[in-house]
Amino acid sequence: QTADSLVDYVDRYGQDETILFADIDASTIRGLIDYHGAALAELGTPSVAKHVDHRVTLTLPFSEEWRTWKAIDRKMLDQLSFARFLEENAVDIEAPSGADLLEVCRDLQAVRRVDFRKAVRTNTDNENFEYTDETETRTRNGSVEVPSKFQLRIPVYFGGQSVTLYAFLRWRLVETSLELGIELHRAEHVRQAVFKEIV
Repeated sequence: QTADSLVDYVDRYGQDETILFADIDASTIRGLIDYHGAALAELGTPSVAKHVDHRVTLTLPFSEEWRTWKAIDRKMLDQLSFARFLEENAVDIEAPSGADLLEVCRDLQAVRRVDFRKAVRTNTDNENFEYTDETETRTRNGSVEVPSKFQLRIPVYFGGQSVTLYAFLRWRLVETSLELGIELHRAEHVRQAVFKEIV
């Protein structure tokens, strides 16, 4: 399950004919230890087909962090669920700061029973959601500000180096309630780049 273990195995059992095949879609590297030999034309020696029975396969498992963020990618959640997700996974978020993120989570949890009217992009590139809180005795207007994007620092594969990945805020008003989610930016490009480095 690690590139180092594959290298150790091939170094130990590898032959001149050994060859490696990488499958970028499946995150897999397969070593064929007893692969077919090359023809030696200058010596008049034809190539000999082998049975290719001796194989070793590395299938890179995704990290827990990668699976967690991919599971929420492009999914819309209610405010409370979204705030709890951010709190539970704040360690993966490089920007905004932990203190700023905690404040956002508290604000989202505090205003979950109000009527949202509209959203405005602020000059700080955040999303400002305006709402009305109505009771029998008074009406109060307010707003809650949420970052328009998050900068993540997580490993793609188990045991791998952490890489930078951006998550953009996505939202929608359903009648007067607010739903929030994230969309990972070019996540597949990031994964492929990491896989190529391993190869």
